[in-house]
Amino acid sequence: PANEFGEKKFVCTFIQPTLLPYTELYDLTTCASFVARYCQYEPLEDTSSLEIPVVSPAQTLAWAVGDCFDCSFLLASLLLGAGYDAFVVFGKAPDWIRLKDQSHMQCSLSQRIDNDTSIPWSVEMIIKDECYAQKPSC
Repeated sequence: PANEFGEKKFVCTFIQPTLLPYTELYDLTTCASFVARYCQYEPLEDTSSLEIPVVSPAQTLAWAVGDCFDCSFLLASLLLGAGYDAFVVFGKAPDWIRLKDQSHMQCSLSQRIDNDTSIPWSVEMIIKDECYAQKPSC
C-alpha cells in the first residue's frame, strides 16, 4: 500500500519498534489503553478494497487520529519497542468490527482495572468516556 505521502511501501516497513520515554507505556494493558484513548478512531470509508493509504505510527501519534490499520500499526510498534511480540493482521472484517461497535458486549475492563492499581485512570473515567461507543468524528 501507499504511505501518507503516496509512496508504495511494504506493510512490514510500517511497524518499527518504538520506545517512548514513558515507562507506564511499557505495560501491555496500559499501552493498549493509551492508544485507544489518545487516538480518535476513524472508520474506513471503503471496506471493499485493501488499497488504502497506510500512515506511519509517528504520523498517527502526531495527528492523534487513525483508522483500524493506523491504530494497529501504532500499538504494534509501541509493544515491539517495549519488548512484546506483536504483529498486525491485514484483511477485511465485518462492519461491527470495522465501526468499533461493541455496544452489544458487556464491559469486562472494569473488573481488571479495579484489581490493578498500576493503571493511572479509574473505571469511572473510562465509563464516563464511553469506552465502548464510537467517538464522534470532528
